[in-house]
Amino acid sequence: MAVYKGAGTQVQRPISDIYEVMRGENAHMAVAFVPSNMKHARVVKERIEEELSKGELRLTKSGNLRGKQGISIFSGSTNSTQAQLYYNSGERMVMESMLSMLNEVLLSNGISYNVLVLAENNQKLLRYISQKLMILENSRMDTGTIAKFYDKMWGIDALPFSIDKAAQFLVFPEAIVGGINIKTKFEPEQGSICVGTFMRDSLEDSGERISVYPDTFNLGTIITGLPGTGKTMVAMSIVKQICDAELRPQIAVISPSEEWGNFALANKLRLVKLYDSDVKINFFKCDAKIGIEKFYENLSMLIAFASNAGPYRNSLEKCLLAAFHNVYASTKAPDPVGVYEAIEEAVIEQHGKRTNVGVKYTKHGENVRAALENLRLMLFREEFSAKDGMDFEELLDDGVVFDLSKVSNNMKAFFYALILNQIYSFADSFDVMGDEKLRMLVCLEESQLVFNADEFSATTADLRQRIQDFRKRGIGLMLVAHSITDINQSIRRLCQNKLYFRQSSDVTKYAAMDLGFREMELENVIDKLKTLEQRICAFSHVSRKGVPAMQHGPVFITTLEYAEGNVVDYKEENNAKENIKDSMMLKLIDDSGNAMRGIGAKLIYVGENVATGKTNENGEIRFSGILHDRMHTLNIYSTKNKPQIFRIIAKDQTIIVPSLRI
Repeated sequence: MAVYKGAGTQVQRPISDIYEVMRGENAHMAVAFVPSNMKHARVVKERIEEELSKGELRLTKSGNLRGKQGISIFSGSTNSTQAQLYYNSGERMVMESMLSMLNEVLLSNGISYNVLVLAENNQKLLRYISQKLMILENSRMDTGTIAKFYDKMWGIDALPFSIDKAAQFLVFPEAIVGGINIKTKFEPEQGSICVGTFMRDSLEDSGERISVYPDTFNLGTIITGLPGTGKTMVAMSIVKQICDAELRPQIAVISPSEEWGNFALANKLRLVKLYDSDVKINFFKCDAKIGIEKFYENLSMLIAFASNAGPYRNSLEKCLLAAFHNVYASTKAPDPVGVYEAIEEAVIEQHGKRTNVGVKYTKHGENVRAALENLRLMLFREEFSAKDGMDFEELLDDGVVFDLSKVSNNMKAFFYALILNQIYSFADSFDVMGDEKLRMLVCLEESQLVFNADEFSATTADLRQRIQDFRKRGIGLMLVAHSITDINQSIRRLCQNKLYFRQSSDVTKYAAMDLGFREMELENVIDKLKTLEQRICAFSHVSRKGVPAMQHGPVFITTLEYAEGNVVDYKEENNAKENIKDSMMLKLIDDSGNAMRGIGAKLIYVGENVATGKTNENGEIRFSGILHDRMHTLNIYSTKNKPQIFRIIAKDQTIIVPSLRI
């Protein structure tokens, strides 16, 4: 056990500070107050005065500069810079503070205490104390018997603290002396999904399990709290129990971080790690047995919202709708590159015109086209640009976690939108007889990426309607966010299951009202929500059994801790590989079969120039950095004429070029 003697007196509420930092750590700490006397106070005072005088003598050398004749260049005071540094130093201020305190001790007939901080050998705790308090000496001691322990403390030569200063060590935070007592009522259910254990009077964990029925989650669930409070852990605990259920529903989790990766592999879910997996997905393929119009209308709305189009969002959505109307008229599984080109044509039709030198866009058109940058970036990746992709329904049946940790922050909202549209299409295919079943569970980490607090956004309006519809279809939606204000108030009202962990001070009032606490309790609840420890939250839900349905809670609970099972290696599971670009050889011949030498050519992919060059003496030209087997546009130039345009698949081939017009 380490003994720390003599803390700097400038520190306020030191034990409270240590407690806040060490909250959640398994450590023990005690503070001992050993009576001191006048003689000891005088000895310590003399030692401090001696140290102060040594410091002044050591640091008062003159700092003036002198000219060649020995005359001072600067007139006025001759105080040295070193002395000024010493007078303003923390060392001198602490020693003067100690001296002032010892004078108080002597004036009160030597009434003082040696304050000893006794800490368990926990390195985080020791490091924190060393940074926060001035340590005069530290040593280790064996506890032995109480008598020996007391004798050891009595003989330690420590700094005597005045009564006022020693009293500061007794100012403990409310959480230590008892915390805030809020009476809540616990009504046990017989459900199979355990959320946590009941905290009696919001202070003491009773160990009584709070369980709900699986179809409770059809009513929508919100989990919020500051980082590190336990949101993801309770979400994992709930999803795992649903995975283990006898009638396991379809499961989809979207996460912007790696947190869910091991969970997926341990619970035999498919893990699709975007940008780090060879799983091919055609996000434009409509697999569900629903009207194609509903599929592409939702897709237009979600892409427009997630494309950073700003005030041009409506214009972009109209262009997307026009393009999708043409594309999906003939197929439910279009080529993604062909989809992009149809969107480009729609932008030209609505906000541009073709000229002899290309396309001239209006200012509106330029901005709408710029908003398509995320779509272009996605299609430059091999796994998202193929017409044949993984069957999305198969992913949902197996249970899938979409890990977006490798995706840039700018692109995450875009992929959320594309994945959600696929999930929505399958949700819409369910009948409305699923009120008492959980057929699908969708968990969205960082849900504000696609559902922000804007009440008038299209995605918020769409979600309001969907939450009401999901209940009938047996679909559970779980929204996880850092703050309740990240989610629009109208959405929070519709979601009837709430787990609110520690909240920031500016939103605790709204959180307390959301949970349904009585008005007379609000003040205490607001204070409580600011200081909740890790894994402790306020929980409110509606029972799905019995007629009529009943509101349960709000109560304070200790959430279940997720226990991770065996995990297989990620790379073996997904065969991850780099996005490799290929090259191809083209040979250009004329109508007569002659090689076309010195002809300029340009290769275009999703509106971007990807390669240029000229044919050699054999009429050949090699293009590098292309996506193999993807549709490209080839422009062939002469010195006098407009380019001839060909639509080609990127692979080695010979192209017959009709005679160039002169």
